[in-house]
Amino acid sequence: MNRKTGMNWQTYIENQINEIRENSQWRQTIPTESKEYLVFASNDYLGLKSNKRVIKAVTKATTCEVGTGASRLVTGTRQIHKDLESQLADYKNTESALVFSSGYSANIGVLSVLGTTNVCIISDELNHASIVDGCRLSRSEVLKFSHRNLKDCENKINEALNKNLLPLVVTDSVFSMDGDIADINSLGDLCKKYNSFLVIDDAHNVFNEHYEIDSDRTSIVGTLSKTLGSLGGYVAGKQEIIDLLVNKARSFIFTTALSVADTAAALESLRIINSDEGQFLLDKLKSNIIYFKKSMEIDSKWLTPIVPVIIGSEDKALEVAKILKENKIIVPAIRPPTVPKGTSRLRITLSALHEFEEIDFLVSALKNALTVLNK
Repeated sequence: MNRKTGMNWQTYIENQINEIRENSQWRQTIPTESKEYLVFASNDYLGLKSNKRVIKAVTKATTCEVGTGASRLVTGTRQIHKDLESQLADYKNTESALVFSSGYSANIGVLSVLGTTNVCIISDELNHASIVDGCRLSRSEVLKFSHRNLKDCENKINEALNKNLLPLVVTDSVFSMDGDIADINSLGDLCKKYNSFLVIDDAHNVFNEHYEIDSDRTSIVGTLSKTLGSLGGYVAGKQEIIDLLVNKARSFIFTTALSVADTAAALESLRIINSDEGQFLLDKLKSNIIYFKKSMEIDSKWLTPIVPVIIGSEDKALEVAKILKENKIIVPAIRPPTVPKGTSRLRITLSALHEFEEIDFLVSALKNALTVLNK
């Protein structure tokens, strides 16, 4: 017990838990294996985590081993890692790529390596938590610019330059909680104008939009766990950047290499995406997004599978999610600190595997829940 405060660890932990509960922000893990629910919350946008070709590829690759047993720089690297990295570089139209154990560790790796004391990181205020933590782990000064605000970004770049710091702009391409899209080409123009570096988190860029940017001063961070239905992350860019990460990124060096199973799954998913089957899935996903937004009368120019329904308070968002679950639909409530206070929401995500009839069922249940909430 602390003599001055009278606090002990038990009291401290209980106070933390009580505060979370009182703010209606309590979370817990709940298994969702049951086939009796319709899931409109997964990031498996193309349904590849259960694709038969992917499962077959994993089975074939893991006849001798499932894991890798060591970090990449010890004995953890397999030829399949190199094959995947080559395909990812082609996929993102870059010179090279490096696979990490997660998208989170990829963001932490690239930002902590590039974010030295000579650098100022300029980050969109709604960037993903992995970007936020990467900024915290860097040795850089960090400035936030207003969401998608190019003028404010330019002002922050000039602020960095006035301090004789190298500007590094970082942004999500598709924002994970709002489903809107950054103006990457314009950000690229800004970075070229001011000789700044640009890091793009492409995790939710399911349609793999390419950008007219300066590849010499750009790195792309991606994930294997969303569009590709597997697990892991990567950084794609110039060979010099990849070489630097291999030698300095602690989240790459000091962790066990991505498993053979996950690597094989991601590699096969990439092959599918580049095939007629992949094009069919992408077209189906687009149709589902358009159909859902039209059915909900949502006027949005963003063609992304993430559609937020803003509720407001934590309690009300939890209530709508509860009503949907009673209707055998899984759409968890998203609450602070994941989103700003007063903007709790349902984060609905569409998949290529959803049928129009299932979307109709969601729309009906959601409209009924919102009617009940507003009474």
